[in-house]
Amino acid sequence: MNNKHDIKTLNSLIETTLDSADGYAEAAKDAKNEQLISLFHARSGERRTAASTLQQCVRSLGGEPEDRGRRGGEERVLLIAHLHLARRVEERVRAVERDAAQLV
Repeated sequence: MNNKHDIKTLNSLIETTLDSADGYAEAAKDAKNEQLISLFHARSGERRTAASTLQQCVRSLGGEPEDRGRRGGEERVLLIAHLHLARRVEERVRAVERDAAQLV
């Protein structure tokens, strides 16, 4: 049986999943909010577990699994941009809450 197509598809998923794990790990390094840090670490771990499962599937098909992502830089930049936006929103919410507290 020829499993080349399945192995290629699984390896592509592995690369994408590892890119995602790296992006979350990078975001955790840059985050200041402890809840976000914890969330990003958890998501990174989930992605690594998923990649490991996919790697086992490739091995079971007789293939050599990928062990790295392919385009981590671009995805990390996008994720970090979202993180910065979330920080600005959080700061604005705090300012509004302070203003509202002074009115009471």
